[in-house]
Amino acid sequence: SQQEYLTLLERLHTYADKPTETTQQTLCISEYVYLRITVPKQASETQWVVLRLSSSQPERRAQEWLNYLLWLQYLDLDEQSQDYRYIVVFSDQTMIYEGVSSAKACTLLKDWWALWQQAMVTPIVLPAQLLLSLSKKNKQPEWTEEKSLDKKTWQTLSKHWNDPQKHNKAISADEDKASKYHQEWQFILQEQDANALLEKHCREWAYRLYAPIYEHLNTIG
Repeated sequence: SQQEYLTLLERLHTYADKPTETTQQTLCISEYVYLRITVPKQASETQWVVLRLSSSQPERRAQEWLNYLLWLQYLDLDEQSQDYRYIVVFSDQTMIYEGVSSAKACTLLKDWWALWQQAMVTPIVLPAQLLLSLSKKNKQPEWTEEKSLDKKTWQTLSKHWNDPQKHNKAISADEDKASKYHQEWQFILQEQDANALLEKHCREWAYRLYAPIYEHLNTIG
């Protein structure tokens, strides 16, 4: 509604007069892969402020994280880029991504490209909706010395992944992307051990992909 939009604008005014103007650019990922990305129109912008009418679902937090990393890689700056901030005003909360340099963004994105290449060959069970669910509660996952999820965190995530949610009136499991009962996961993982795959891929990828998000994301509201 108009009132909700005005409320969002009011929150945005904490950081800027208006959303940052953007433009489309092409980023070379590899010899054969080019990506069209959105970045601030003015290359001198050190703060990129975005307004989203949607809520800050965990999956969207991951998408915005990638926008932030791609922007930093595109800028290709020295360590000063650590001071650049990407601020996303969602309908329910404000996300502030900061503290990553262009060089680190390139390193972090390499893991995402590696995941993408593996996912072209075999299904990867690593739902952002599940792995970032703790950030929705302003909590952090605990990691072991081997850089995998600790037992308690894993049990929490595994319980949700395996929960048919028969008593949840807000959302059914087949609509929840953090659940193996979601219709897309049911289609992708036919006849496969969904829990074993989640555990395997969390062990391989969770720390590399998601620990940096928890480290560099601040949630307001």
